[in-house]
Amino acid sequence: MNATPQPLGGGLGFRVGEIITSAGGAYRVRGFLGRGGMAQVLDVEDEGLGKRFALKILDTHLSSDGPSVERFEREARALAKLDHPHLVGVVRLERTLATVPRPFFLMERLRGGTLRDHLNRGPVTLDRTLTVCSDLLRALDYVHERKLLHRDVKPSNVFVHVDAFGEERAKLLDFGVMKLMLEDEAALGFFGTAHYAAPEQLEPGGILGPPSDVYAAGIVLFETLTGRHPFAQAERTPRGARAARHKGAPSLADHVTYDRIPRDVLDELTPLVGALLARDPLGRPSAGTAARALARIGRALASLRAETEDILAARTAVPEPFLPCLLYTSPSPRDRTR
Repeated sequence: MNATPQPLGGGLGFRVGEIITSAGGAYRVRGFLGRGGMAQVLDVEDEGLGKRFALKILDTHLSSDGPSVERFEREARALAKLDHPHLVGVVRLERTLATVPRPFFLMERLRGGTLRDHLNRGPVTLDRTLTVCSDLLRALDYVHERKLLHRDVKPSNVFVHVDAFGEERAKLLDFGVMKLMLEDEAALGFFGTAHYAAPEQLEPGGILGPPSDVYAAGIVLFETLTGRHPFAQAERTPRGARAARHKGAPSLADHVTYDRIPRDVLDELTPLVGALLARDPLGRPSAGTAARALARIGRALASLRAETEDILAARTAVPEPFLPCLLYTSPSPRDRTR
């Protein structure tokens, strides 16, 4: 425990060792985990339980803004109602004890790093790519069934969590700009990240639905498979992204080699990625269909590798030494009676 709180840096307004208090408890700041567009995420320890959590707290300058507070608390309440292995779990929603209370919510603390962290370190293996993106699509399928849209699917919002057994499991983060499908917010302007947005999301008055999230997941899959964003040269603005989408997405097969992805696997992945990145929302598969397709491709890859290993094992097996006695065959009983 730090006797003197130490600044986290970056003008975050919190110090390591500082205690955030609310009517429901006290949480000691242990570190900084990240931030979104309107909030920051801290590593905290519950003073009463001695357990670590991730604490997401609304930025100070937004705490007196009614719509921002409502949107932030709506995210917490919506996430708290969701229960899925590929979504981060929310524990409780509270407000700080201050003149202008700051809303915050506690989430399960994850171990590992975001998919963006992995991409920044270099190429992601094919096996990990298929698993992580299948997990992402499963999470979206679950969310869409509950009439919610994420609207900001991107590598930095996909966390590759390592559980207590060392197994990796992707979790979809940051529902800060999600919306109910029944809501009409087209007139309020663009929400999300233009670099990963679907064509209809970038059009003024565009009608959004599950295919919009699926398109963003397709960009994530393309980038993770190739190490390159399909629209890497486009301006990272709604206008620049809109122009790039009109030209259409490139083919996956033109950006990878067979030493990276086996031919049989690439032949299946190419049309799937193409469908995910279809300009027409009606041409895209559902998140559940795409997740099942990736899982099937993963099984096919495992089978292909097993066959390859069997062939290599047969080719490299050490032959038994030749012995002359192996040419001798004992006479049959009939031969011995002659």
